[in-house]
Amino acid sequence: TIEKTYPYEVAIDNPYFENISYNDIELLRKKISIKEIQLDSKGSSFLTNNGVNLNYFAKDFGGADRVEITDDVADKYDLKIGDVLEGDYLDRRSNEKVIRLRITGIVPTENKYKQLFVDWNSPLIKDVVTIDKIHLTLGNGTTLDDLQQTIHDWPTLKIVERAVLLEQASEWFYQRWAMFMLILTALVVASCTGLVQTIFHIIFKRRDQYNTQRLIGLAPKELKQVIWSEVLFVVTIGLLLGLTSGMFLTKLIMQIDADGPIEWDFLFIFSSSIGTAMIILVCCRLYIARFVKRSVI
Repeated sequence: TIEKTYPYEVAIDNPYFENISYNDIELLRKKISIKEIQLDSKGSSFLTNNGVNLNYFAKDFGGADRVEITDDVADKYDLKIGDVLEGDYLDRRSNEKVIRLRITGIVPTENKYKQLFVDWNSPLIKDVVTIDKIHLTLGNGTTLDDLQQTIHDWPTLKIVERAVLLEQASEWFYQRWAMFMLILTALVVASCTGLVQTIFHIIFKRRDQYNTQRLIGLAPKELKQVIWSEVLFVVTIGLLLGLTSGMFLTKLIMQIDADGPIEWDFLFIFSSSIGTAMIILVCCRLYIARFVKRSVI
């Protein structure tokens, strides 16, 4: 997400939408050395004569006639490279004019609200659309301090380094992962403890029934088999319900990011399930052995 949002090394964010014109960008280019520059804008709506309403954004393509649409829009409205989008727009003097935009490229859809990209030199854009981000790759000998001095006339602008964001994201990821694993471990331990207590309670409540079965000739080995059948039933049902509800809730939570794929780590799921079952069965084995020994009359 960070690499898509900030494609170049440095970005200048305009969170309060300061009035920055294309001429200001040209002045910035003259003051400092810039290898690459890409301009993102706050979107506006363009209604074509065919009734197609597109959200357009401005980018620096290096050619006034270059227009790109997303592949979703191309499929939806059956558009292809070379087609012309014709519509009306208001110039800086609020005069209504006709503009014809020829599609020169189709790009992948990264945001469903970004549908049309127009060059900054286009009359549809120039001095009309507000700059949102300025993406930069600084030239040799140009530092962030030089960039900061250049934009000092806009105190609300914020310089963002992609490397710093990636480093922070990596650090936060491991912190969140550690917290998640700690909570997950606590939940697993609590679940195992609760299940073991439930099994012990069932065995204790049926003590009189087991004693009666011993009196009528049930061997200790057979009594263990009766108890183990109940334990295995409870453990199996618990694991199945836990896995089913856990996977369902995981898929439900992942709906927050509808475009994000869900990758199930079945090795982790299988190993953790087996480990949990083994811990419960070992605890039950020790208790059942003592219980059956005391039940021998």
